[in-house]
Amino acid sequence: MDNTNYDPRVLRLIVDNQLLADAPFTLIDVGCALGIDAAWRLFGKHLAGYGFDPQVRECERLSSIEENPRLKYVAKFIGLRDDHPFMKQRASDQTQSSSYYAPFGRSSAMAAIAQRSDRANELRTSDCTDVRIATETWTSRELDVGKISLEDFVRSEGIRDVDFIKTDTDGHDLEVLVSAESAIRECGVLGIMVETNFHGSYGDTANSLHNIDRFMKRHGLMLYGMSHYRYSRASLPAQFVYAAPYQTSSGQPMWGDFVYLRDGAADDYAAIWGDQLSIPKLLKLACLYDLFNVPDCAAELINHHRARLAEVCEPQALLDALTPTLNGRQLNYTDYVDEFVRSFESFYPPDQVPEQNGEVPPQVSAVHDDEREQLVQQVDALSDLVRVLSQDLSSSQDALHEMRRSRLWQWGNALLDAKLLVKRAFLRHD
Repeated sequence: MDNTNYDPRVLRLIVDNQLLADAPFTLIDVGCALGIDAAWRLFGKHLAGYGFDPQVRECERLSSIEENPRLKYVAKFIGLRDDHPFMKQRASDQTQSSSYYAPFGRSSAMAAIAQRSDRANELRTSDCTDVRIATETWTSRELDVGKISLEDFVRSEGIRDVDFIKTDTDGHDLEVLVSAESAIRECGVLGIMVETNFHGSYGDTANSLHNIDRFMKRHGLMLYGMSHYRYSRASLPAQFVYAAPYQTSSGQPMWGDFVYLRDGAADDYAAIWGDQLSIPKLLKLACLYDLFNVPDCAAELINHHRARLAEVCEPQALLDALTPTLNGRQLNYTDYVDEFVRSFESFYPPDQVPEQNGEVPPQVSAVHDDEREQLVQQVDALSDLVRVLSQDLSSSQDALHEMRRSRLWQWGNALLDAKLLVKRAFLRHD
């Protein structure tokens, strides 16, 4: 996953101290082909969940290699019945029939995938053993034709707690989200990660960012992370970013991953959600903030609920684990924040000199003046050394030149020549 911290110190601290032993982190991964991302494995034995994918053989493969008994793989489509109001509205939305709003079909990625699909078909797609190729050409694989909404699934399985939903279905993610609508609150979902495109029609049912964002806000989830992927046109293919026919180094931004989470430190949180987060949910939300590279939000959450968290852990230890280095120094959380209050200028990039009203702030100016003076002294010392070496070299060259002009040098060369002639004579005699 992009924009992900694969060394989340707070998450590790919470897991190592068994703070989730009685409340495992529960993940739902829609579009789980190739496996659950390694980031979720950081929860270790405290991870539970369900992976969904319509590819029957891929789900069988994942089940056969899965070592965590709490993770299950289900070969099904996630979505809505055809008679659902959302599906009826989408069927009647004429704006989605225009290719103008769908430039991805003209991308070099699609052209490459089509070539790879042709090769797989030549090998008989059903027998293709390359897992990644088989996944990219998943529509040609053996698929489970059943479809179930996430709402119906969690109810049928008696699932009462879900912490995070990830969905990546290549174009049907808004439908997946609508199928989970009631479960977001009923199961206490803390966040959702969705892959969607920047394009798509202006219709209310289009699988595009503007509709995804409206859905999330309607359910109290705010944007905390995003990435964008460029795709070149097939008319002038750009270099692929990875060794696979996906995004390219240049081209039109078309797709992206977006992470939405609850704002657990907002003063009016209860007014939006109707209640407060439980202590296990607070710990899990702090883990998610840490995992998705917003440690500042994790610190805010811990401070906001410090008294409650103190019932099960030491909040200061969590804050210290979140604290980054400052100009090469590792401070504890208290000293780090005090440094900001004392001199926020120390948080400026060390290689940039800011100006205020045309003047360099005195704290920064002093630091840079000291560094500049040291640099000048070092350059002067180096210049002196070069000058001395140059003089020594010049003197040596002059002395060598005079030596070669001397009678002694000429006699020495004559003796060497005579020695060489005698040696050659002895060699011929032998």
